[in-house]
Amino acid sequence: MAAIFLTSTGLTNAKVREAILAEAGGMKDKSVAIITTADDEKEKGMYCQLALKQFQESGCPKVDFVDLEITADYDFSGYDIIYVSGGSTFRLLKFAKEADFRKSIEGLLKRGGIYIGVSAGSCVMCPSIEISEWKIKAGLSPDKDRFGLTDLSAFAFVPFLLAVHYEPDYAKVIKENAARANYPVRVLTDEQAFLIKDGKTGLIGEGEEVVNQIKA
Repeated sequence: MAAIFLTSTGLTNAKVREAILAEAGGMKDKSVAIITTADDEKEKGMYCQLALKQFQESGCPKVDFVDLEITADYDFSGYDIIYVSGGSTFRLLKFAKEADFRKSIEGLLKRGGIYIGVSAGSCVMCPSIEISEWKIKAGLSPDKDRFGLTDLSAFAFVPFLLAVHYEPDYAKVIKENAARANYPVRVLTDEQAFLIKDGKTGLIGEGEEVVNQIKA
């Protein structure tokens, strides 16, 4: 199995959901940990609850909520899938670092598991979350609390920066900042995802990758 899915909206797009289910070989015998740390309302948040419903409807027998802000030493060794919900990228990175969550992800992938990132959960897999800072400075993000973070370096499971929830208003900001960034920039709409497997990155979902239009 061993795969990484970077998404804006998790299992919501049908093509993305189908790709995740196919990669997992179905959900009938899978255990899932949903990381709620980035969400202001934690497991009660509508998107965390939506993820729970989607996994249950797919036949998954075991779905647990985990908040790294509260349980920094949680044992993820029994899970086949780790699903990291969206919300504040800064809050997620802060508490994921404090929990040494990177080692948990490494362990998951070494045993052939699947990582699914949603919005903030996707961005922390990049070398840096600096794109979140770009959007704040441009007035395009409600995610203004940096939770004391000054080091924006992230987990670097992929070699690029990621802009999620792409809308046309983001094009100018991405284009201007990408020219000064130390890493390539990739872009996802709400209907797309990247699948990273065997060292290769593939786009799935609806349409072509927007970054090609931004660079034009």
